[in-house]
Amino acid sequence: MAVNVFVSYSFKDKLAATLVGTLRANREVRVFIAHQQQAAPGTSIREWVLRNGLQRCDVLLLLWSHRAAESEWVEEEVGLARQLGKPIVPLMLEEDAELPPALSDIQALRLDRNPEAGMSWLAMHLAQAATPWWQRALRTAVGNPRLGNLVAAGVAVGIGLLAAAAENKPAAADPPARPAPRRRPRRAVQGATKD
Repeated sequence: MAVNVFVSYSFKDKLAATLVGTLRANREVRVFIAHQQQAAPGTSIREWVLRNGLQRCDVLLLLWSHRAAESEWVEEEVGLARQLGKPIVPLMLEEDAELPPALSDIQALRLDRNPEAGMSWLAMHLAQAATPWWQRALRTAVGNPRLGNLVAAGVAVGIGLLAAAAENKPAAADPPARPAPRRRPRRAVQGATKD
């Protein structure tokens, strides 16, 4: 299950957005960065970005700086993400930039202090979100083959297979009716004649 990530940023922070684009190294993380996409000629860029990026995303990564605070696009993207109920993860690019009051209660990830550690944390958590829990349990058990872990892995795989089968199969409205028992024809008794 892939995680779709929308990156909201000021065009003046394009380099930082490109850095966040390295999250694509994980095939299960799809990153939408507007300057790396191309709309068809004659298409409204604003509507295209919102429709193809923001509405399809699972999480919005907000690259926050003084430049982002001045961007109308960033303001619109954040407002729409909130309307759609999308989780917002602010990534602080500057130490003295403050989040707007509407986002001040959200814990931000500080990329300004240690970008490598911040990107590592982000990559790990997005990868976990993209990997079903039963696959994570299996990886843990295989790395530590004790009996309890192997049993847990077997249970995790079984549940994972059931979950995958349930996703692919429509649920039946009613259970199928049991067929009526078949009756065997009576055999004629040998030697008996009918007068």
